[in-house]
Amino acid sequence: YFSAGQPGLPDVPRAARMANAQANGDFVALVAQVEEHMQANPDDVKGWQVLAPAYRREQRWQDAANAFGNIVRLSPPDAALFADYGEMLVLANDGNI
Repeated sequence: YFSAGQPGLPDVPRAARMANAQANGDFVALVAQVEEHMQANPDDVKGWQVLAPAYRREQRWQDAANAFGNIVRLSPPDAALFADYGEMLVLANDGNI
């Protein structure tokens, strides 16, 4: 927090932050919006296709592995997809295969 936070800024209620996430380029809030959507729509492959690379970008390896696993479950077989899924599984397990 001390390296990136700004204690002098006023608090922003969650609802306002979520409502303005796209306009403000708030990546974390955008991810949270998609996560909320996925809780209600767990078989939405397009949602998982958005979340998986977002989790990878945030280095949330276990979440990325779970997201890619859902894409594998909901999509036709695809070698590149299997490779991405395998990579996230290895990263989620600290490099252990």
